[in-house]
Amino acid sequence: MEEEDLEHNEFLKALKTRCPDVYKKAATEQLVICVPSTGTLHGLALNRSTFEAHVIKASPFFAGIFETLCGKTLDFEDSVLETKKGFPDKRRVKVLFEELHYNSDFKPFRVLCIEKPLQGGSQVALDAATRRAGGGLQEGKTLQACQALLQSLKLHDLTPLSKARVAIADLFRSYVIAKGYLDHANSKLLAIFDSASNNLLEANRQTLGRLIPGEKSKTAWRRCVETILMEDAHPKLISSLAGLYREEDQRVASAMQRKSNATPADLGADSRIACGLDKAVELLAPLDSLATPLDKIQLLQDVANTISALVEDGKKKGTVPANLTLSADDLLPLHIFVIVQAKPTRLYTNAVLLSYFGGVGLTGSESGFHVANLMASADYLLSQGHTPTPPRHTLANPSPTAAAASAALESEEASAFPGLFSGTSGQQVSTTPSSSSSSFKIASASASAGASDAPRRSSSGGRSTVVETR
Repeated sequence: MEEEDLEHNEFLKALKTRCPDVYKKAATEQLVICVPSTGTLHGLALNRSTFEAHVIKASPFFAGIFETLCGKTLDFEDSVLETKKGFPDKRRVKVLFEELHYNSDFKPFRVLCIEKPLQGGSQVALDAATRRAGGGLQEGKTLQACQALLQSLKLHDLTPLSKARVAIADLFRSYVIAKGYLDHANSKLLAIFDSASNNLLEANRQTLGRLIPGEKSKTAWRRCVETILMEDAHPKLISSLAGLYREEDQRVASAMQRKSNATPADLGADSRIACGLDKAVELLAPLDSLATPLDKIQLLQDVANTISALVEDGKKKGTVPANLTLSADDLLPLHIFVIVQAKPTRLYTNAVLLSYFGGVGLTGSESGFHVANLMASADYLLSQGHTPTPPRHTLANPSPTAAAASAALESEEASAFPGLFSGTSGQQVSTTPSSSSSSFKIASASASAGASDAPRRSSSGGRSTVVETR
């Protein structure tokens, strides 16, 4: 295999231009930079989180163990990197070749060209090495990664995918999502995803049969199809949920605003944790804008990993006690602190979205843990927020609509029955109605106004129900 010129590698070029401080640190401290080969960069997010996960240094305590700049660990033996603690999934990555580069003091540092990224990117695209190892399909972590897989497979029949998109459009035209029935709505979508996944396998068995040998690969394939189709369903789904949970989103937003100056300790974290969490805040901010639940879950994992890495970095800098162990009791308050500072829009809606429509296999998984943390954070903020209480209208203080309607009605009566409203001397007599009369007029006007403005709902036992139209 001919070695590529790393000076033209897009990953290395982006590292130098987008995060020059990371590159300078690697060069100055003579760390090791792992550069994925050009052919594997499709779908890889070239951002700080990715770069810091690809700059490694040897552990001072254990031979063969390396640490990334963001606190993750990996084994490095016999020209193979194996990801360990902190990485979203386990990967064995071969080193294709190695170069020595030199810093401004003419001291050398190592640059490794590796066969694929250590995290993120088009991790499900099968290269020759993966096929030889019999690895089958590996689960994509983002929409971009899943799309890259589909393109790499070069399937000859994508008709089931087109039919599924039509079925999704039909579903949202004829189906109303309601609180209390989200599981029912999810089952409708899952049926479409299952059918598309199975039909694609049948239509492309010659290509896919050898690539999906076991249950793990089938799960990865099913997840990939679901994510690609969820790109179509997500805008309609999030819009419907936002309408249902508008009040909850407002209360959570008010709580985030009120707690803007709170510290992690104020929210229940160990007071000895005094490290900056700005990187995690920056990561979480675009949560609402991501295109699928899978992308949002991956973001939550990245945020949690970043929080852990920043605490570890604080230990090295002395802002966090070296003997402190970050527990789940600390992680949740830190997560809430990051949310409050990031102020992502429609937080409660997104928590509900991921809880019900996050995909198959969430229960008991790492992804499920992060979704549960988001829901717990949203519930806490909901309990701390408030929405403006509408004014209470009484006979003495009627609503503007009722007051106007009552005045108009009295004017009509005065015109129709002038004798009732004027004395024999030509002076206007009192037009103050009795309490019962006024009550009737206001109630009638309010009922009339409500009849035209109130949304129509079916109800049973005080709960909203699913309404399907055919």
